[in-house]
This record gives sequence, structure tokens and C-alpha cells, in this order.
Amino acid sequence: MYRKSVAYLLLATFTSSLTLPTAFGNDLPSEIETARTEGQADGAADGAREADARGNAEGMAAGRDAGYKDAFARCERQEQKRARDNGFADGFLRGEAEGVELGRAEGTAEGDRKGFEEGRADGMRRADTDAKREAPPKGSAAGIQEANGSDTAERAARDGVVAGDRDALKKAEAEDYPFGRRQYRDERFAEAIEHTDLLENLLSSTQKQGVSSRSFVRVSGVSAPAPDNRFFNPRRQYPSQQENLAYSEAYALAYNAEFRSSYEAIFQPVFDQARRTGEEAGCEAARQADYRSFYQTGWNDGKPKGYAKSYRAERDKSARAAYQSRFQEASNTAYQQTYNTAYERYFEQARSEAFAKRVGEIYQAAFIDAHDRRFAETYPGHAQSEKERGRKEEHEDFVLRPVRLIEGSVVESVADGVYEPGEALAVSLVLRNFADHELKGEDIKIQVESLSPTLLTLPSGETTLSRDLQRKSIVKVKRGFQFYLNESALGRTAALRLTAFYKGRVIGEVSLQPRGQYSMEIQIVETPVLKEGLEAALRVKVKNRSQLPSEDGMRVSFRTKSRQVEVKNSDVALPSFRPGEERMVEFPMIARTEGRVNLAYAVEATVGSGRRVGILDQTGSLPVRNDYTIEPITNLTELKSAGIVRLGYLVTNVASRAITKTLELSIRIESKSAEDVFAITGPNPQFLRPLVYGQQSRFVAPVVVKSSNSGGAVFLELREAGRTVIIRKFEF
Repeated sequence: MYRKSVAYLLLATFTSSLTLPTAFGNDLPSEIETARTEGQADGAADGAREADARGNAEGMAAGRDAGYKDAFARCERQEQKRARDNGFADGFLRGEAEGVELGRAEGTAEGDRKGFEEGRADGMRRADTDAKREAPPKGSAAGIQEANGSDTAERAARDGVVAGDRDALKKAEAEDYPFGRRQYRDERFAEAIEHTDLLENLLSSTQKQGVSSRSFVRVSGVSAPAPDNRFFNPRRQYPSQQENLAYSEAYALAYNAEFRSSYEAIFQPVFDQARRTGEEAGCEAARQADYRSFYQTGWNDGKPKGYAKSYRAERDKSARAAYQSRFQEASNTAYQQTYNTAYERYFEQARSEAFAKRVGEIYQAAFIDAHDRRFAETYPGHAQSEKERGRKEEHEDFVLRPVRLIEGSVVESVADGVYEPGEALAVSLVLRNFADHELKGEDIKIQVESLSPTLLTLPSGETTLSRDLQRKSIVKVKRGFQFYLNESALGRTAALRLTAFYKGRVIGEVSLQPRGQYSMEIQIVETPVLKEGLEAALRVKVKNRSQLPSEDGMRVSFRTKSRQVEVKNSDVALPSFRPGEERMVEFPMIARTEGRVNLAYAVEATVGSGRRVGILDQTGSLPVRNDYTIEPITNLTELKSAGIVRLGYLVTNVASRAITKTLELSIRIESKSAEDVFAITGPNPQFLRPLVYGQQSRFVAPVVVKSSNSGGAVFLELREAGRTVIIRKFEF
């Protein structure tokens, strides 16, 4: 009777947590309360009946089986260990005796062999050391004497004269020849310029321009199995559907609760008694088993360990004795046999090294003296000759190439210091005619090549000047070839090569490297931490990096195709601001998901004509960090049909804050049509108790759907101590 009272108490608490009162309203009729009470009583009685039927039999069988298995395994391990230990001891003694016998024999043989080998090596080493100390002084003296008597000095003098003359000519060719050319070229560039032409374009008109969950683990006791419902019989019937529903739900909950409570109370004592009986039988069966194989395993393990213990010690002792008697004899014999050979080797080595060193000293001194005297004699003549040759060849080059490409550069159509994609850019160049007569324009060809075809678009081919060059003149072409940078050049350096020819000969080449940039630099200043349903802002900085003020009314826009966020204001107009100045822009947005937002977006700056002047293209992941989550536990499509829908939801605390506060949740339902077809009949907002980390709360709110509809959206807003912490939107 006491167990049934506890079960009823647990049942009442459990059904309250399932918010049955919320499902039927706050003021339930007495008939429904009576049906629930009768359902609890009938379910508890039938659940206890199944527990009585199953607890004794299942406890006896499970206890006996568990006790036998555990005891058999424990006693079997003890007997196995005893057999292994006995076998190990016997095997160890046998192995120890064998190790002594074999170690003595092998140690003696090894000591004798090693003593001979190392003794012989020691004798050879001593002989080599003595010879190395005694032979080199005599060998070195012999080598120096031999070198002093050779013809090294005469041979070095002859070689020095030849090398001195060769080096003098080589220096003149490397320094004075280019000096002569440079001197002549500088003189020509220093000549007076008689004419300067500044022309907009000298290109031929024929050139074609184009744009080619946490779980809690039970620590003790028995966890009851699920009932098999053999006595499950919700037998009462009532006049109304609400009474039948209340009876059925209460009966099922009481049946399960009473079965689990009664089963555990019956099962455990029977299980414990049967377990003790099973343990005695299991241990006795284990002691009667055959353990000879474990004895043999111990023998096999012990014998090599005993052998290893004695073998090494006996072997080492015998080897030391044999080694000592053999070493000295072998060392003395080897010394006598190898000393003379080592002496001769070290003598010859010292002699040859000393000879080579002395010869080198004699040769170097004589060579340097002869080389320097010959260099001083011949260099002035070589220098003058090479300088004159350089001036002559530079003069001949100016005759063949009287016009030169002096410089080349990139010119903007908008002089703001920024090479923007799509801007019409042009190549500027300067030519100089050094001749004292006119040069025909048709003989001068200009060529521009793109070295970065994916970054820019410009005319392919070449052109000739459309007019002649006056004598002693400079021609400045302001805008030659027109080209455009593509958007792929943003932040990258493109490359062009400007080359000029005169009658087929190259007269200059310039490398041009424009870097693609927009006049407005856009950077992310602050990435928001989003909370689902709450507004946060993405802050960007717009900087004018051009040399001109920005256009008044320039628009900065946020673009994305993602439906995970809702952007409140995606377009902002800015007043004009000066070069180098910055403006901050905020884009408010609301997350419509939980976890993380994977967002591909672009921030673009455009002027009134629609021309883009700045862009930031990003793909990233933004965190959505809410203290709570809200999930519906009702199929929301039911809201499309007329009737009463029990809208259930689950609130979970996912934050690890130590202090939590009172919660309240508001429900708002919007229809796709203009009609107001939804009415929430329960309390709204609903007040919830504080939830600690990981704790959940379920609630049900009755919603009256007045008529069938095409769908809409449910908004669940949760506030903590009056502060909104999450707004979730669910479309149906």
C-alpha cells in the first residue's frame, strides 16, 4: 500500500510536468478530474499485477546466473595463477643450471678470440703512433731541400708576364670600353633640344582599339525493464471525448509508474539471495577443472628467465679471464711486424707536403712580381684603346638608332591616383630625336604587349607615328594606347611591355605595372555575434583612398542571397568626404537560425551613374550564440486547418551561467493573408521557472484556428527578467 501511495505521488508530479492542465484550460470540469483519478487507480493496479507476476521468477533466474558466472570466473583465475606459479619455479631452476654450463664454454672461446683481435689492433696502433712522431721531421727537411734546388722561380716569372698582360686587357675591356660608350652617350644627351612637341595622340588612325544533450546515469539499484503490458486494460468509457482522453493518459502513465516501482521492490531481494547460491556452485565447479596447461605455461616462462639470469654472468667471467691472457702477446707481435712500414709512409707524406708548400711559396712570390710589373706597363695603352673603341661604337649606334624611347607611363582618364577596373587608361611615352635632320614617322614603330592577359584588356598589335620628328627634338605623346583593367586585377599588379623600334631596331623598352584598385576601400570593422531573432549590426569602414573627394550621395549596399539572416537596412547613402577620410556604415541584421550562419555576402559602393567604386566580397561563418533554444514539438502544418491545435514547445538552457532568472515566453502567429485567423486561448505570455544549464521545460498552448488558411509564421519570444534573449521564427 505504501508503494502505491508513492507511485500516485510520482504520477501526480509527472502528469503536472506534462502540463495536462494547460492542454484543457485552467478550470477543468469535475468529470474530467474524476476520469483522471479513476485512470490512475486502474493503471496502478494493473501495473502492480504485472510486477508481481514477473519480479520473483526473473529475479531468481537472473541472480543465480549472475552469481555462478562471477564466482566461476574469480575462482578459475585463482587456480590458474597457482598452477602457473608452481610451473614457473620448477622451470627457473632448470634453466639456471643450463645457463651456467653453456655460458662458461662460450665465454672462454669469445675471450680468446677478442683478446687476439684487440691485442693485434693495439700493437698496430702503438707502432703507427711512434712512427708518426718520429718520421715527419726528417721527411719535411728532405722536401724543403729538394724544392730549393728546382727551377720554380724562372717558370713563375714567365707565367706572371703573360698573366699581367692578359689581366690589363681584361680590365680595360670591362671598365674603359663601357666608360667610353657611356661618355659619348652622356655627351649626346647633354646636347641642346631645339624642339619640343606635346601631342595628344600620334598613333595611326588605322589602329584598332577594342576590349578584346546530457544523460543522467543510474549509480545503484535495479533498473526495471519496460512492461510487456500483459495486464494493460483501460476499460472504462465516458460520455465525452475529453473524459476518455484524460482517463487513457492517466491510466498509461500510472501503469508504467506502478510497474517500475513494484518490480524493483520485488526483484532485488530475490536476486540477491539467488546470487549467493549461484556463487557457491560456480566456485566449486572452477576448482575441479584441469590446470596442467597453466603449469606448463609457467614452466615455459620460468626456464628462459633462469637461463638468462645465470648465462650472462658466467659467460662474462670466463671471457674476461681468457681475454687477459691473450691480449698482451698479440699486441707485442703486431708492433714488431708493422713499425717499419708505418715509418716509411709518414716520411714520404711529410716530404711531399713540404716540397709542395715550398714550391708554392717560391712560385707565388716570383709570379706576383712579374705580373704586377707587366700589368703596370701595358694597362694605360689598353685603357686608352678600349675607351676610344667604346666611343666609336656608341657613335655608330647613334647613327643607326638616332631616336630613343626616353620614358613610358600609365595615364588615367580620372586623375584621382587610382587605377580602377573599367577606367579608360592609356600609355604615355616620350621620344627624343638626336639627329640633326628630320626622321620619318613611318620609320618609327610603337608596340605594346600585355603580359597579364587575364587582368587587362588592350589592343593587340602595333602602330607607327603619324607624323615626322623634327631635328634635335623631344616628342611627348600624352595618350597612346588605351586599355582597361578587369575586375580580376583588384589588389593585383598587371604588366605591360612598351617597346619602340626605328627601322626594325629596338630603341627602348619600358615595363609598366598598374595595380588595380577601387577608389573606395571597404573593410570589416566588427563582425557581430548574432542571437537568433535579435538585431545585431555588421560594421564596415569605407575609406577614400583616391586623390579626389568622393561623390555626394554615394551608396554603400549589403548584398546576400542567404535566408539565414534578415537584413533590415541594406542600402546607406553617404555625403561627400575628402581623400584619406573614413566613414563608418552599419548594416542591422537578424539571424533566423541557430548554431552558425554560413554567409556569402558582398558590400558594394556605387555612385549615381551606377558605376562601382568599391567592393568587398566575403564568405564566412558567423556564430549564433543564444542562452536558450526553443523548439516546437507540434507539427506546425496543423495550423493550416480549422480547429483547436495544441501548440507544444520545448525550452532548453544552453548557457553555462551560474545565475539564471525568471523566464516568460510570448507567442505570436502571423497569417500569410490579411485575415486574423489565429487566437491563443491560454495565458500569453506564459511564465516559466528559472532553468539551470542543460535543464528543459515543456509547455502547451491551445490555439484556435478559425478557418483553413495557406500558412504563416509562428514567432516564439523568450525574455529573461524582462530582457529579450531569443526570438525564433517558424514558417508553416
